Amino acid sequence: MQPTSQDLQIGKTFRPVVLGADVLGYSYTRQFHETYGVDSIVLAKYDIKFTSRSKWNDYRCVDGVEREEELLAYLKETIAPECRAEGRKPLLVASGDWYAEILSKNKSELTAAGFAVPYNDYSLFSVITMKEKFYGLCSELGIPYPKTWLVACGEGLDPIPGIDVISDEVIDGHEYPMIVKPANSAEWHYAEFEGKRKIHTVNSPAELRKLISDVKGTSYSKYLLVQECLAVRDDSLHSVTVFCEHGEMTLGRVGHVLVQDRSAKGIGNPLVILGEDRPDLLDFAARFCKKVGYEGYGNFDVMDGADGKPRFLEINARPGRNTYYMTLAGVPFVKPIVEKFVCGNDIRQSLTSAERACDRPFLFCVPPYDIVRKEVTDPVLKQGVEESIKAGVAKSPLLNSEDSLAQRLYARLNRVNFHSKF
Repeated sequence: MQPTSQDLQIGKTFRPVVLGADVLGYSYTRQFHETYGVDSIVLAKYDIKFTSRSKWNDYRCVDGVEREEELLAYLKETIAPECRAEGRKPLLVASGDWYAEILSKNKSELTAAGFAVPYNDYSLFSVITMKEKFYGLCSELGIPYPKTWLVACGEGLDPIPGIDVISDEVIDGHEYPMIVKPANSAEWHYAEFEGKRKIHTVNSPAELRKLISDVKGTSYSKYLLVQECLAVRDDSLHSVTVFCEHGEMTLGRVGHVLVQDRSAKGIGNPLVILGEDRPDLLDFAARFCKKVGYEGYGNFDVMDGADGKPRFLEINARPGRNTYYMTLAGVPFVKPIVEKFVCGNDIRQSLTSAERACDRPFLFCVPPYDIVRKEVTDPVLKQGVEESIKAGVAKSPLLNSEDSLAQRLYARLNRVNFHSKF
């Protein structure tokens, strides 16, 4: 789809600055170009070739880009002057929790330096992204969440009403396996220990005690969450993406996760998502966002329990890794960001009725189809996959016939590499 003349004019007023080069990082650069005809500056720690070889970005490997002081200095001393010289406003977007936290934490300083920062103020961000506090709010609002216990890995952590600190009785008496994950994903990013994963599954009291000991030996100082194991099937997970203005949900779409990443560092990242109609999940999400006065994009992870009922796991206070599925559903996912945070427009007025509906069928699909066909065993979901492929609505954000030959080559290689994971 070609940008309209109006959108091309908007594209001349800002410069996207994308932090990180994963699937979301490339999705950003692709969408900014397709929607506004504007190229992006991408800042990354490593050379991720399916993004770096794109013809639509200025890709920079920056030493210290994941460290707060170094990143802020580079943004203010290098990026801001470059954008001023172009007569463009720099728009900061992040592809990881740690980047999003840095931007939220320093939002006032970055705004004063001329950046558009489409993230909630840190006073809210820091609360809702702490999973134990997220569950406390869910308890208050009647939103279902998993049975959860806390393990304090640092000093002076506030107690959470309704959520108990783990005891020896729970460790020894609970039915295993149990799930262990960090309350703060951003700080977890910097913790280092052998065998570290995004989410741990422990099968005995001894495993749980060892994991707790290992984590306490790192820099991580927040709560660990120990939770009931809800399910082992990939298709028990749902992704809920919303865009809010003043706490009111303007856009919302739900996707049914069919396949998740198997790699140690990527485990839990959805790879295949089928659009689904779940007004109940959107209602819960809207209730949460209204309570806290949420602004912009948010992404909720939801998992079904053995009883088939949903449990809300967390909110990503940013566009999720798979937000490109909003584009597939009918709204270019960067458009609400630009309209609200660059142009200052009311999204309800600046988006078309079709974009606001965001109701097109889709299959967000990063790995090859043969893997999807092998991994999806539920007959109804399998039929949905086949119908999506046949209808031509199965898409990967990385596969782009309009990008450079090199980008297309590395995107294909990345796709083929999934065969080694399954």
